[in-house]
Amino acid sequence: MVQIGELVQSRYQVVKVIGEGGFGRIFEIADKSDHHKRKVLKVLNLERFSDEATREKVINLFIREAEILKELSSSANSHQLAIPKVEPDGYFINQQDSSHCLVMEKIIGKNLNQIINQKLMGWPCYQPISEQRAINWLKQLIGIIGEIHQRNFSHRDIKPANIIERYNGKLVLIDFGAVKQYTSTYLASIGEQEAGTQIISPGYTPDEQADGFPEPRSDFFALGRTFVHLLTGIHPNDFLVTNDSTIPMNQNIQLTSSFRWRDKATDISDSFANLIDRMMEDNIENRFRNTQEIKDELAAIENENKRNPWYRCQYLESLLPKGSVPLLVWTNLLLIFIVTGSVCLRLSVPSQPPSNNLLRSQYNQ
Repeated sequence: MVQIGELVQSRYQVVKVIGEGGFGRIFEIADKSDHHKRKVLKVLNLERFSDEATREKVINLFIREAEILKELSSSANSHQLAIPKVEPDGYFINQQDSSHCLVMEKIIGKNLNQIINQKLMGWPCYQPISEQRAINWLKQLIGIIGEIHQRNFSHRDIKPANIIERYNGKLVLIDFGAVKQYTSTYLASIGEQEAGTQIISPGYTPDEQADGFPEPRSDFFALGRTFVHLLTGIHPNDFLVTNDSTIPMNQNIQLTSSFRWRDKATDISDSFANLIDRMMEDNIENRFRNTQEIKDELAAIENENKRNPWYRCQYLESLLPKGSVPLLVWTNLLLIFIVTGSVCLRLSVPSQPPSNNLLRSQYNQ
């Protein structure tokens, strides 16, 4: 396994561990061939998987992620596509230990899960995003997902942890390890074939994907659930309730569940809430058919919101990176501390005693 300080492929100096997932570890590295530029190295850890069949699936997913990111990175408009860029030689098998490796661009910022769970002096300080910020973010993500879908891929693992906000407020979609390629033949034959590899993130994954039959509209469901989390600060799993909790668990009765979230996001319009609900429809046929339909609906909502006097305020707030809000709080606290300290210091300094000349003049009088 790759170690800190190791020089991988005589090129990449391993600096530190920055993450660990189900498939392996993620390191920050310095690329000696690129002016020691900081990048990210993903290393697959096959020791976690005992049987050969699972190992083969994991390797295939890893190689697929590398190929898709390389394809997207080499596209004509790759500079506009907010994903981690991968160079043509980004995927390789490490010479030292034969581990599968992938080098990609380092995205500087915080993922949305970190922003949701951030704390100030030990206390949760996340404030749910405004409707205008949600629209701004949703337009960015729909643009990225649209490019992916246009190339016949679906992401399959959209959630706050896989979306990074750069310090300029722009979003980047990461972790393409679950990406699936689909064709018109595949879409037409859903239900007539064996289920594929299941990729599940509780609270975000739709039923058809959990059953092994994902399609592009599965991404819309996960994206809708992501925005419920951002708009309320509550994990989607915490909204799932049964219609009748009085039925004993040992009775053989099928319980249905509902997803009630709108009363926890009272500051958003019905139009925007309806859009989110349609993205999360259980029946996939009732969801938006493609990203263009979502873009059109967002444009209509924005036009409607322009008549709202609070729109301009929300618009300006939406331009400020969400991850910078705690920084502003700390800055304000620091300013208060400095002002208070200055006042206290001024009050504590004794007044200057009268000069000898002043005393002499008073004596002569």
